[in-house]
Amino acid sequence: VSVVLVAHNESQRIRRKLQNLFASTKALQIREVLIGSDGSTDGTAVIAGAFPDHRVKVADFTERRGKPAVINDLAAKCRGDVILFLDARQD
Repeated sequence: VSVVLVAHNESQRIRRKLQNLFASTKALQIREVLIGSDGSTDGTAVIAGAFPDHRVKVADFTERRGKPAVINDLAAKCRGDVILFLDARQD
């Protein structure tokens, strides 16, 4: 499973979202977590990039492009057979 998460200024939520994701009963099935920081100005990419799991990969888009554009870029890089799209705002 590849997980794709697009975030804009989610520094307050991103660490907890990743902790919850890797605490799930299906965590061993996760091959990679691709996080696209869409023009964030609050350190979202830095916080996500510091998460202590090698499966987390961050693409820091410095210009805001919109969720669909970032999803398209990240989905094209996924290596898993299944792609799970997540949102940082929902628990």
